[in-house]
Amino acid sequence: MRVIEVDKKMSALRRGASEEPPRLLLICGATGVGKSTVAVEAAQRLGFSRLLSSDAIREIMRAGTDEVEQPALFRSSFSRGVAGDAVVDWLDTCLAVKTGITATISRARREGIDLVLEGVHLVPENRWLREWREAGGLAVGVVLHVDQENDHIGMLERREEHSWRRADRYVAAIRRLRAIQSGILERAKITDWVEIETTRTADVVARIEHLFDLQWNASRS
Repeated sequence: MRVIEVDKKMSALRRGASEEPPRLLLICGATGVGKSTVAVEAAQRLGFSRLLSSDAIREIMRAGTDEVEQPALFRSSFSRGVAGDAVVDWLDTCLAVKTGITATISRARREGIDLVLEGVHLVPENRWLREWREAGGLAVGVVLHVDQENDHIGMLERREEHSWRRADRYVAAIRRLRAIQSGILERAKITDWVEIETTRTADVVARIEHLFDLQWNASRS
């Protein structure tokens, strides 16, 4: 059956059109809750053709301006800004990247290309999901979070074992990270985004796949 499915997809591609609607997966959450890991695994297991992070979009946008013009674009999402409040400062960094995020999603939607986009700069909102669905695609937004602070610290420390980033910098900012997480969850409550507790979900990607299946079945009924 799997071979038949692959053959059908390849035939559709040769005809210049896919038989399945394009999918959009948006993954947001505070720093250190597993967004990148889940995004990579989802792209691999669910067969997404494009995977991007909001950090990559931010780096590209930095090349077109300078820190004096856009200071929030050059700050870390959890760094102290003008307001001093963790959530307000985080929202400032999100606003600085939003234009690039929206443009990236819009292009993938126009081209009908599957897209996984993850990052702390994604503020849960229905517009991106609604526009993708109205164009005939399937769109899922998920908020990853970690309930226990000790678990969050452990994930921050483990993720830095194989990189040049220093875990102590993030652990020292755990209070701000936790405040940002609360801000994200609060905003997700009035949207279609689904909350997933990373440490308590046996298979996060399977849960995401189920969300797409539910949406696909609803669109066919």
